[in-house]
Amino acid sequence: MLSLRVNNSVLDLGDTISISWELRSPMFFDAGSRSYPFQFPSTLNNRKILGFRHRIEGTNSIWDELPCAIAFNNIDLFHGILRFTIANKDHYEAVVYQREGDLNYMAQKMMLSDFNYGGFDYGTDVLGLGVANGIYAQDPSLWYYPNQKMAWPMIANENYFDPPVEDEERKYYNYRTPPSYPMLRHVDPAKPYINIPMVFLRHAFSTVITGLGYSLNDLLFTSHADLNKLIIYNSLSNNNLCQEFSYTMKNCYLNLHMPRITVADFFCDIEKYFNARMFVQDLEKSITMVPLDKIVDGIGDVINFDRGLISRSIELFDQDPITGFQYAMDLDTADSHLKLWTDQSEYFNKWMKPPVDLISALPVWPYSIPGDVRYVVENGKFYRFLLDKTWYQDPAIAEVDIAHYYYKKYGDAISIPLSSLKCAYPALGSYVMTDCGNQQKDWADIKFRILFVDQFIVPGSSPIKYIPLGTDHTSNFTLWMQGTNNMFDKFFKKTCDFYLSTKPVKVQRIMTLEEIKGIDFTRKYMMDSVKYLLRRVQLTFKKDRISPAVMECQTVN
Repeated sequence: MLSLRVNNSVLDLGDTISISWELRSPMFFDAGSRSYPFQFPSTLNNRKILGFRHRIEGTNSIWDELPCAIAFNNIDLFHGILRFTIANKDHYEAVVYQREGDLNYMAQKMMLSDFNYGGFDYGTDVLGLGVANGIYAQDPSLWYYPNQKMAWPMIANENYFDPPVEDEERKYYNYRTPPSYPMLRHVDPAKPYINIPMVFLRHAFSTVITGLGYSLNDLLFTSHADLNKLIIYNSLSNNNLCQEFSYTMKNCYLNLHMPRITVADFFCDIEKYFNARMFVQDLEKSITMVPLDKIVDGIGDVINFDRGLISRSIELFDQDPITGFQYAMDLDTADSHLKLWTDQSEYFNKWMKPPVDLISALPVWPYSIPGDVRYVVENGKFYRFLLDKTWYQDPAIAEVDIAHYYYKKYGDAISIPLSSLKCAYPALGSYVMTDCGNQQKDWADIKFRILFVDQFIVPGSSPIKYIPLGTDHTSNFTLWMQGTNNMFDKFFKKTCDFYLSTKPVKVQRIMTLEEIKGIDFTRKYMMDSVKYLLRRVQLTFKKDRISPAVMECQTVN
């Protein structure tokens, strides 16, 4: 039986009650608040429970909201807030909304810096510097998460001070000096080193999840050990350089080193960057974070859904055909180093024309003019039309245009708001250490970006000495779509191929309450020997039964 509880009292819903229910897979739909409208009779029991709010002469507020729970056969399906739209002597009309305690609601209201990521008061600047250096006196395997909450990587930045400084050691964050390569502080307070802690991404992510009251099943960051080396970039120095407040090596408060974004944006940026999704169970207060490529490959056993099938048919949903993908990373153009890359990207994109299937389909003069750039789907290469009126396969386009990535017959750009720092090219510098160009005054406005901290062998050192460097790659990962071991091949390609090859199928099926409660959008479902990923499940609950479910599905191998 369908029931609605308000303040632990059960309302009379009437014989004609009907609640439409829709479950959406985060793989295909953005997260959003859910709401369920319905109508029920104005019985004496209901009027008492609801405080006689239909009485025009009453004094209670019509805007009062009531916590409630929707249940079927005494099994809770949804907890929310009841809001009324109509109240009269015959009936009430109301909507059940997502309650304030649910993840989507909280994530939009809270800032990333609202959480306690840990804080340290070392007593003096000297002791604080000693603790920071002590991290890197250990074996390098102990430098990373979960052994550490933060890192102090050396990163090149010639633009921190305005005007620029001449001292070489002040052109870096966390500069290290021979022979033992510690971080130091100048004796002259007017000429400090730029010492900056950077929080490990996994520490920040797990702290937020725990702070929101959820448990985490992490299938993303636990998929490879190198992801323990990811840190969040910031430029708030611990050497009393901040203009807003005094902050020295005596202290370290990690929430100050978080980007100024909402938790919702933090989650969204991570999901888009890693092509992953958070599958949230609000009633159980649990979250599973999964790369979509893993879902396409298959997580766990396939669930058999042969029983109760009524019909299946191929039906095009409200979507245009997918022929390819264009990803656009949102680079921080306030970073003078990344601005160099952006200028290069914009140069080529200004001349970018629609892709062609084959090399032989590249249009000839005068249908192409010198400077035109086209992507050829056949081999995934870029070609530029030269002054001699011939097409030249130009590998530099893919190497320099770090802001865009093209796959097959691409369409509109898909925004990826998160990016990394970049190693030196096209600026002069190191290919193993990232460069950046943010000024000291911009620390509060720096976009959310990530990078690796990795150990680097000091050339010629004996015994071998290691120092921590900020880098955009390890031997296993490159934090850009281009290059060897790139993000596209690691996290996007299987999902893109799935979107290009899947068939949309609408299935009508009788479902039990246990099956509804157990729907797992991360798993594959087998129906008549065909495997599917569930896209959307539409249900209607009557007073004493559940109508057959209508499921939008996508075929998958």
